[in-house]
Parts: sequence; structure tokens; C-alpha cells
Amino acid sequence: MYNDNIVIPNIHIKGSLFIPSNSKAIIIFVHGSGSNRFSTRNNFLSNQFNEHGFATLLIDLLTDKEKEGDAVSKHIRFNIELLTQRLVSITRWVLNNQLTKHLLVGYFSSSTGTAAALNASLELNEVKAIVSRGGRTDLIEESILHKIVTPSLFLIGEKDDLVIKFTKRTYAELTGTNSKEISIIPKASHFFEEPGKMEEVSRIAIEWFTFHLLENEKPFVNNFKIKPTKTILSFFNPYFNFKLKFQIKFTDRNSAGHILANMLNKYKNKNNIVVVGIPRGGVIIADVIARKLSLQSFNIVLSKRLRNPFNFENTIGSIFQDGSVYLIPESKNFSCEYIQMEINRQRKELEKQISLFRVCDEMYNFKNKTIVLIDDGCYTGSTMMVTSKWLRSHKPYKIIAALPVISKYALHLLSGYVDKIEYIIKPRKFRSVEEYYEDFRQIPESKIIQLLDKRKYHFD
Repeated sequence: MYNDNIVIPNIHIKGSLFIPSNSKAIIIFVHGSGSNRFSTRNNFLSNQFNEHGFATLLIDLLTDKEKEGDAVSKHIRFNIELLTQRLVSITRWVLNNQLTKHLLVGYFSSSTGTAAALNASLELNEVKAIVSRGGRTDLIEESILHKIVTPSLFLIGEKDDLVIKFTKRTYAELTGTNSKEISIIPKASHFFEEPGKMEEVSRIAIEWFTFHLLENEKPFVNNFKIKPTKTILSFFNPYFNFKLKFQIKFTDRNSAGHILANMLNKYKNKNNIVVVGIPRGGVIIADVIARKLSLQSFNIVLSKRLRNPFNFENTIGSIFQDGSVYLIPESKNFSCEYIQMEINRQRKELEKQISLFRVCDEMYNFKNKTIVLIDDGCYTGSTMMVTSKWLRSHKPYKIIAALPVISKYALHLLSGYVDKIEYIIKPRKFRSVEEYYEDFRQIPESKIIQLLDKRKYHFD
């Protein structure tokens, strides 16, 4: 059966429904930004699924009017909360419609649609499997990843370095599901436009859905597992006090903190020194350094990055605990609608952290103090830059940036915002901070709370 005129009541979303005879499961396509139900790639994949007995629903998550507005402002496509709500409504329609209510449900997602698919799976136990093609998992709030239980497969092109990077982070945080895989398709780019690569995507996706939706006894075999990274040199000794000329990997943030603290020993017992850590990784290092410098406490500065929607490594600014917003010059490249949407989203998350970490304005008295500002690394420099600007408004005597690893670009950028930069390594080629750590797992909020409870804040 084929119906190209599906309209979901109340939300007025249009779609195309294909139901082969004897289908037992339906795959809902969750398109990403810049795609729609008429996409050549989506229709090719839908046909492949149909040939293997899966029903498919190709459907857009935005109305025609919203698409027109988004074409100008380019912000609605990144409204993950809206996309998630739409997908939940669509899925419930499938679960209650006479033609489809007997079918098991899976999601095939791409780009921003992957964030919506994973979010929606939290609300709908009926979603039995997810396949993501080049998905933007970086747009999912980290606090919910461990709650996701739906079997999830992430298909990524070998040339798609950025998506590989943040999918690896997401994968590590998906601790609630018993079935998760990353498949790196050789010689493929983000859109899998190379000959035969979209066919490879369909084959692997069909195998995943067959196993998890139809409960086929033949197990899913991942022939394209992500390759483990090679360690050039693990660095455990915390007592070196010189800048190394070769690439290293710190064991973890604690190890990096000991090395950095040894470099900062010259500030020990100095008057008016305040250590400030940037959550989350910077807090671990700040705790080590505060102890090494014989300080009674360390401070934290809570802020949320305003994300560049096209490159999660870059920020366009930050919003701080007092509500102030700092934008970098590159923010002018994005619409006011997107920036305001991102500010509102991050403000909600920031309010949760303020309550969780029990932060108050009385904690901060930086006037005439020398601030040692710490993070676990610096790639673009934007987070450290806007934090320095915020600290500068509190009229400190001096700001010293202290980092285990920093890029040449960030070193040049920060030199105009801080008085001194202390660092251990400055690699010639720098792709990400995490490449310089053996263990770069996300720091749980409970660990931050534990450290803050152990140490008093610096009030005077």
C-alpha cells in the first residue's frame, strides 16, 4: 500500500506512507536539516527497506510555513525540543492508526533528526531500534544520554571527522542501553555520495532493524567498528617542570593537574591568589592545583556555551550564572532568532546547574585578586576568552590562564584577553583536546558536587 498524502492531525505535518504486504515493522524517517521526504537519498533507502518487508513513513518535521521561515533564519531546524515533540506526535499517530498500529516501530534518522529520535525514544517505549546516518548527537543534552535504552546504531562516513568525534563522546555516555554500535563506512563522506556507499548504509541498517525489530536469530555483526586510537606516549610522571617538545597524552585530568601544578608552584603562598575552574574538566584540575598551592579553596564559574550550530567545537559566546551574555564577533554570522533560541535553551540548563552546585553571587569577590583560570585544554579559545571577559568585569588585578594543552590559534587569541598564559604543551597539529588524554570521559555532576562539598569556597 502507498499513500503520498498523509497528514498528521493537529500539527499539519505531511508524509508518504509505504506498507508492503505482510509487514511486521515500520521505519519512520527522521530527516535532518536541509532534507525532506522527497530527498533522493531518503527515497532510495525507503525503497530498500520496503523490498525487505519494512513499511516506511517519510515525513517532514516542519510545516510548510516553518520551512519558509527557517530558510531565512536557519534556526527552527536546530530547535531540538520542537523536533522531538513533532516526532512524538507522529509516532503516536502511527501507533494508533488502523493501518499501522500493529507494526513494530524503528527510527532511521540523520543530522539534527538524530537528536530528536534519541530524545523521543525516552518518551516512547514502543520505539525498538534507531539507526542514525551522520547524526548530530552533539545537540542532545548530556544529562539524558544515560537514560536512553533503545538499541542504537550510528553510521558515519570515514571522512566525516567531526561527526565521528562527537559520536564517540555520545557513545561513551549511552550507558543505559545493552545494544549500541558505531560503524565507520570506509572512504565515505558525510552524505555518503560516493559510489556504493548509500547501498552499504541500507544493508547495515536493514541488518540492524531485522535483528532488533523482527528478532531475527542471526545476530548483528559490525564489520566496521571504530578503530582504537594509538597512543604515542602516555605520561604519568607529575613532577616534570619543563615544556615538552613532543606530543604526549596525559593519563587523565588528575595527572594533568599535577603536572600543571608543578609549573604553577611559583605562585605558592602568594597573597591574593584565587584559583577558578571551568566545569566540568577544569574543576578536577583546579582542585589539584588549589591543594598544591596551599589554598583553602577554589572557585568555579558557571557558564554555558552558546553553540555554533554547524561546528560543535566552536562557540559563538557564553551565558553566565548572573545572566550576562558575551558574544564573540563570529556570532554576527547567525540570525538573531537562532542566537535567542540558543540563549533560552542554555539558560534553562544553567539554572539547573546553579541549583545543583549551590552557586550564589556572594561567592565571588575578585577585585584586586590574581585569578588563575583553569580548564582541561583549549582548542578554539572561545570559552576561555568569554570567561576572561566576564572575570575582567569583576576588576581583578591579573588573570592567568592555566592549561595542560593549548592550540597555537587559542594561544594567540587569549593573549589579548589574559595577562599571562601557563601551559604544558602546544602541539603543532591540534584537532581536539581529548586526543591528549588517555581518559577523557565526561565528569559526572556527582563528582563535581563531591569536590565542592569537600572544599570551602573562597569568600574573602
